Amino acid sequence: MLMAGEQGASIQGCIDAASPGDLVQVPAGLYNESLTLDKAVSLVGLGVTASDTVVSAAALADRVLLVRGASVDETVVITNLTLSDGVASGSELIFRNGGGVLVFDGARPSIAHVVIRDNLADGFSGGGLWADMGSPLSLHGVVFLNNTAVLSGGGAAPTARSRSRTPCSSRTAAASTALVYPPAVRPP
Repeated sequence: MLMAGEQGASIQGCIDAASPGDLVQVPAGLYNESLTLDKAVSLVGLGVTASDTVVSAAALADRVLLVRGASVDETVVITNLTLSDGVASGSELIFRNGGGVLVFDGARPSIAHVVIRDNLADGFSGGGLWADMGSPLSLHGVVFLNNTAVLSGGGAAPTARSRSRTPCSSRTAAASTALVYPPAVRPP
């Protein structure tokens, strides 16, 4: 187990130092970082709610979280975090999707109790989150808020063959105001 913030350790520094199967704990606070998760390491915010532990993109044209590779399987948990202020950009088409979170190359993490807000995919789809064909996701209690995509999926946009059950919008210049997955169940 590694703790971000201890002795100046960044979240990305903890991910880089972690071994497969490790857990990176992130104390409540605001972190200006753009993260890459490419190994079986879980990320857990330690705040009371997801809003207490915020990861905001490090630079103006950076996404918040890039998740890639088959080693990031369903045992990898990303939970109790807010991911905000990311922008999808890049010369390769895939990198112009998923302003907040881009999941691809066979990654399939479990994402729970996460707020994905105020992100932009200025090139294509998935303002908040985009997952490619080989990256089915498990989402529980994920809130998409104020994300925008130029093409489609303001909140989230899986590719057509993804087995992800993420909610999607297919409107041009789509934006998500508030979208929760799974939807709340109302008592009869």
